[in-house]
Amino acid sequence: MKTLLNFQHEPAARSITARVIATSGGPFADGMIVTAGRREGVREGMAAVTADGLIGRVIEVGDWSARIMLITDINSRIPAMLQEGGARGILTGGDRPALDLLYLPPDAPARRGARVVTSGHGGVFPPQIPIGIVATQDRNAARIIPAADLGRVDYVRLVDFRLAGGDANAFERALQTADRP
Repeated sequence: MKTLLNFQHEPAARSITARVIATSGGPFADGMIVTAGRREGVREGMAAVTADGLIGRVIEVGDWSARIMLITDINSRIPAMLQEGGARGILTGGDRPALDLLYLPPDAPARRGARVVTSGHGGVFPPQIPIGIVATQDRNAARIIPAADLGRVDYVRLVDFRLAGGDANAFERALQTADRP
């Protein structure tokens, strides 16, 4: 059946576990530095997860370390959905402990305690990675409490899902090669 449908398997994910050596927080940034870099195979766009769920993504890589933008950072935008019912929205950080799930349909069942997961849209994260739970709902948005306690992360797993978004995207690769002399 898979041959008849020309079914394409998703590439296998690979991961690296690294120790958190610094955290940065301020009015406009929320991140951490980990002890794995280019030499260990880390690349920009890799997901940063703990046993509890998604905590961020790699935004800068050096030879020996990498910088992670946490999901609570004001610049963080993640396509997400309510696990029950599949209503989709955009999860945004705001440099505070809670997150906002914006642009939900008006009839979305964002009841207190509902689980929020990645939607898989955008090609950066696969679907169904846990992110948090709904604390409150207001019209087309919901306030989300992260599943992971971001203040108590000592080790993080950097996962390369090798999806079509980010560095693996053909358009992104063309932009990167155009910037080189």
